[in-house]
Formats: sequence, C-alpha cells, structure tokens
Amino acid sequence: MGLTPFEHGLLQRYGPETELGWMVGQGSRHAYVGHPLARPATMTALCAVTVHADQPPTGPEALPAPVPTCASCWRRAVLIRTRRAPPDETDQTPEPGSEDGHRTDKHLRPRPPETP
Repeated sequence: MGLTPFEHGLLQRYGPETELGWMVGQGSRHAYVGHPLARPATMTALCAVTVHADQPPTGPEALPAPVPTCASCWRRAVLIRTRRAPPDETDQTPEPGSEDGHRTDKHLRPRPPETP
C-alpha cells in the first residue's frame, strides 16, 4: 500500500522526534501532534477528523482495553516515527528471512536460550 498525498505531507511536516499524544474521542483512540499533557478539549487527529474528547487523554498503555485505536492514526503515527509505512496487514508476501511466510519483527531482540 503506497502513501497518500496527506501522508507525504505528514512526512514533510513532522520529523521522527515529533511529540504525539493520544486522545479518546468518538469511540476510538486517536493520535494528535502535540505534547501529550496539553490535554486539548478538541483537536485534529492524524486521521484528519476533529475529535472532541470523551475523557482526558492518557498514554496508550493506560487506556482501557476495549477502546479501539483508529487505524489511520496508528498507521500515520508509525509513519511519522519510523519514516516508512507499516506493513500492510493483508499482504501475504513472505519477507526474506521469514519462516513459513510469517513476518519477523526485526525490532525485537531474540530471546535468550532457555536453560534446562
């Protein structure tokens, strides 16, 4: 999946060190550009919709599990941080070095061998 013109604009405007906050609104968790503690009542999310806060924003790890994350915000937050789009979940093409066509996460360290 290629980048949209909006996503190209995000890459030009924001660097990987850009502060991103997360806010729950309209039934989903949305990302926005700005300090996470700024706590705006209304903001424009990375998915380009205006979100009115349902509750104070918190870090992604502190949100209740049933709150879904906006797929566009997640994709664009990954794009800003890593400077490349996340792999398409529907892409079944095996990556070089993967086993049985399953993607390997190159950012995780291998587990140390278990001792008997």
